[in-house]
Amino acid sequence: MEPILRSLILKRFRSIPAETIQFDNPTFLVGRNGSGKSNFRDALDFLAEAMSSSLHSVFDRRGGIAVVRNRTSGKSYPPNLGLGAVLGRLNGEVEQARYAFEVRATKNH
Repeated sequence: MEPILRSLILKRFRSIPAETIQFDNPTFLVGRNGSGKSNFRDALDFLAEAMSSSLHSVFDRRGGIAVVRNRTSGKSYPPNLGLGAVLGRLNGEVEQARYAFEVRATKNH
């Protein structure tokens, strides 16, 4: 059986300062306009692209790290940006895999 996404961990990604989202079957994403649904979807796209492309190119496609990171949280500039995922298996199997990264831009970026 193929692994599935069990949770997504976001740290300063676009409009989302910090969040851990647990997935269930099914999972629905609802909210009013401007609540971060598109940014959440972009986090999933970002993670998928980062698995097959360099981080530099994934950031470049979105306009650079300054566009992607959330600047409203954290007291130090530039704030770190992180994404993580926990993968599991269907049907209650306990096997898990974790993938995560955190980056920090220099003051010039």
